[in-house]
Amino acid sequence: MPPSQVKAFARSPGTRAKIDRIDAELIARFTIFRPDAGRTLSAEHLRLLRASTIRRVQVVVMRKRLLAQFPAHRKSGTAKLFEDLDGELKKRLDVAIAELESRISELLGRDKHLADAARILRSEPGIGPVASSTLIAELPELGALTGEVAAALTGLAPMAQDSGTLRGKRAIAGGRRAL
Repeated sequence: MPPSQVKAFARSPGTRAKIDRIDAELIARFTIFRPDAGRTLSAEHLRLLRASTIRRVQVVVMRKRLLAQFPAHRKSGTAKLFEDLDGELKKRLDVAIAELESRISELLGRDKHLADAARILRSEPGIGPVASSTLIAELPELGALTGEVAAALTGLAPMAQDSGTLRGKRAIAGGRRAL
């Protein structure tokens, strides 16, 4: 949401005080008055993209847990007992992941702005389709933030430790959990 629009909205009823509670109330009223201000992506489209990326992570975790059981089955001598079931389950999870990745790609391709954002993100070494779609879904304001704010929102900014044994040290912490 552009700060200039919020400031103009704040001046409209004649509010001049500058305290956090009043600022928060003004921003809340502004978002009710102009819910799509500053958004480049519709709430529905963002909701679908976010749900798809979250579901992909969930299915990948399921597959990872299944694969972690294979050595335990071999070690205990039960690998033959579960071989067919585990193989079929792994195939189903692989298909589900591929279908979700296809849906995510389709959602990103529906919007020129999103497709451009994905292309720019993927041009960076180490950023592939999964990382770029997750960044777009969980940090839709990316591109309108300073580097410091983006680092803080992703949990990559060094934060001062003001208590405990780490007093005076800095460590990365916080941020949006999915990122």
